[in-house]
Amino acid sequence: MTTPTIPVVVVAGYLGAGKTTFINDLLSTTTNRIAVVVNDFGSINIDAALISSVNSDTIELTNGCVCCALGGTLADTMLEIADRPQQPDMVVIEASGVSDPAAVSANAYIGGFHLAATLVLVDAVNAQQTLTNKLVGETFVRQLNAAHLLLITKDDTATTEQYALCIDICESTSLPYMLRSQFSIESLNTDVPLDIPVGLSDAVGPSFSSQLLDLMPVTSLQDLRREMDNLPYSVVRAKGIVCVDSQNYLVQRVGTYVSITATLLAPTGIVVIHAD
Repeated sequence: MTTPTIPVVVVAGYLGAGKTTFINDLLSTTTNRIAVVVNDFGSINIDAALISSVNSDTIELTNGCVCCALGGTLADTMLEIADRPQQPDMVVIEASGVSDPAAVSANAYIGGFHLAATLVLVDAVNAQQTLTNKLVGETFVRQLNAAHLLLITKDDTATTEQYALCIDICESTSLPYMLRSQFSIESLNTDVPLDIPVGLSDAVGPSFSSQLLDLMPVTSLQDLRREMDNLPYSVVRAKGIVCVDSQNYLVQRVGTYVSITATLLAPTGIVVIHAD
C-alpha cells in the first residue's frame, strides 16, 4: 500500500499582491493542521491569541498549525517538516515577491510531498503598471506563466478600467483556471495527479487528461527543448524531472513557454496535461 504524501501549495505573486494577508487569513481560519514556510516571521501578522510557543525558526499555533522560517535552503526546511513527529495536513510555501514560482515549486517533489497547486495572486490595481515596467515586467510574466491558479486581489479597490486590464492580462496566459472571488485554499482536491485543481465553483474551461510522456532518449538540452517545443497544440501543461548527460533537469511547459533548469532532485519523468 502506498503511503499518502503531503500536499504542497505554493502561494506566489509580485510584491504587494496580498500574499501575506492571504496566508494570515488562512492561519486564522483553517481547520486543518498546516505548516506554512515563510521567508520572514515579521511579515506575517499572526494573532497573538493563536501563538502557543516561539523559538528561533518556528512558531507553533494553538490550532495545530506551524510557521517555519527559512533558516537554510527551502529543501532543508521541507525535510525538517517531514521529520516532525506530527505531520501537517498541508504545506503552504509563501514565495518571495520577486521569485520564480516554478523554481520554488520544484521543492514539492522532495520525498513525502506532492505539488497540489501553484497559486499566483494578481494585484488588480497595479497589474498593468507592473506588466509594462521595463525592470520587473518580465518577472511578473514569468510568475503568471508558472501558475496553475490565478487569484485576483484588490478587485474591491480597483477601478473598472484597472480590473478590465487585469482580466485581459490573466486571460493572456491561456490558463484554464482564474478565480475572481473569495477562495479557500483548503477546497483544492489534492487526490488528483499533478496540479489539476478541481471543484472550483467559478472555474470554466475544457476537460483535461494527463499522461506520462513517452520521451525519446535525449542526449542534449537542445534535443530536450526541441521535444518540448514540438509537443502537440493540445498540451497545455508539461512538468517533470529528467536526466540529460548525467544532470537532472526540472522541465516545465505552460502554453508555449518552456523552462528547463538544473536540479538535484531525482528524475520523475514528464507528465503532460491535454485539453480534450
